[in-house]
Amino acid sequence: YPPFNHSFNEIPMVTKF
Repeated sequence: YPPFNHSFNEIPMVTKF
């Protein structure tokens, strides 16, 4: 997954834009 999962609690989701 892209480096978008930074502050997403460790969730490999690309919804953290």
